[in-house]
Amino acid sequence: MRKFATQEFRCVRCNAKFRRPPLSGVCPRCGGQIVLTVYPGTVTKYLEIVKELVEEFGIGGYLGQRVEVLERSLGATVTKVKQKRLI
Repeated sequence: MRKFATQEFRCVRCNAKFRRPPLSGVCPRCGGQIVLTVYPGTVTKYLEIVKELVEEFGIGGYLGQRVEVLERSLGATVTKVKQKRLI
């Protein structure tokens, strides 16, 4: 789950890696599509388990907030991916 929050982005065509996605949304080297290196589905399947553990053991504060932030960013990422597929 930590890897999703700190993941890299890569170009499909030339395999160039970036810490942050280019603002243009395409690879500046070759014009290829930029994709995530950690797929949202791998994080989604563990998110519910982590939320249950946070509630069951009363883990609040920093770790609880990290789970909430991860859930929000994951929701935004999944929504963007679905919108791109529809277009």
